[in-house]
Amino acid sequence: MRITTLSTWALAATLLLGACSKKNSEETEPDMVIPPDPGPIAASAADRVYLADQSSNTVSVHDPSTNRLLGVIRLGKGRPEFLSPLYDMESNVHGLGVSPDGKTLGVIATLTNAVIFIDLATNTVKGKVYVDRNPHEGFFTPDGRQFWVAVRGKDYVTVIDVEKMQVVKNIATEHEPSMVVFRPDGKVAFVDHSETATLDVIDVKKREVIARVPVVSKFSPNLVVTEDGQQVWMTHKDVGKVTVVNAQTYAVEGVIDTGPGTNHVNMAGPGGGTRFSGASAGDFAYVTVGGENAVKVYSRQRQLLATIPVGPTRTVCGPTATAASSTWAWKTATRWSASTPKPTPSSPKPAAARPRRPCSTW
Repeated sequence: MRITTLSTWALAATLLLGACSKKNSEETEPDMVIPPDPGPIAASAADRVYLADQSSNTVSVHDPSTNRLLGVIRLGKGRPEFLSPLYDMESNVHGLGVSPDGKTLGVIATLTNAVIFIDLATNTVKGKVYVDRNPHEGFFTPDGRQFWVAVRGKDYVTVIDVEKMQVVKNIATEHEPSMVVFRPDGKVAFVDHSETATLDVIDVKKREVIARVPVVSKFSPNLVVTEDGQQVWMTHKDVGKVTVVNAQTYAVEGVIDTGPGTNHVNMAGPGGGTRFSGASAGDFAYVTVGGENAVKVYSRQRQLLATIPVGPTRTVCGPTATAASSTWAWKTATRWSASTPKPTPSSPKPAAARPRRPCSTW
């Protein structure tokens, strides 16, 4: 006969409780320490703007004070050279995310499933992490310790430990996550999708979806959180609309008919500009509308203020990083100062053209 004493049961319960506690501690993150918002910083010759090019598989470096191309960081060869079976570099260099301290740039290659980390002091690669099929867009967490990337082909967001340069978690989402951005307080992340009419809300500490917000269409390529943590603006390319969601209550505030080919959105305006982790400050939302070859400017209350004509249809609002100022810029975002007049339908302010010049290679 097998006899189990009370002390044996107590020991087993203690061991089980300890195992559960250990698992729970591994599944959750400690409270995030977030650096203060540096506020708007005037453009200077020390700034650098980084642009991803998925045709040449390079990241180009620009001086925004002069619009001068300084050089390129080559992560692969141009099309169609990467079709060789012996090709071992990156292809479809696409998404960019700068760290809060402005020292590191995360670059996503969608075809070779790579996240490349570039040291912005030297413009050299300091590490790579390979994830699963078709990563699209990603950002650093507000404390800079992790890099989260939406993996379209696997229905989850991958979490990378930046110091260890390794994947530490895959967070299940709805079908085909497209982009992940963080509310500035670091408590929640927002994920849109390419094949699901839903905005996922993730608890950053618990690393799990806590809310799903129904939206007007299944294809959303881009989204941004306002720096005050009050709104999420997300585009719907298939139906030409933008949905504005309350970032605190997760209720839809309204839907804007922006036009065919609505693609990217970012905030700007006096005292504004992109910060980090997908958040951006400013009184105005700039929306690229490919079908109309225009950038449309809206107030935070969703009123159309201006339509800025631009060149032939292309994705003109991809993210770029200004390293020296630890802020963000976007290809079509206009730099504003306190003295710059607010945009009106009669006074649009298009971005200056960038001349082509020979450049260096890092």
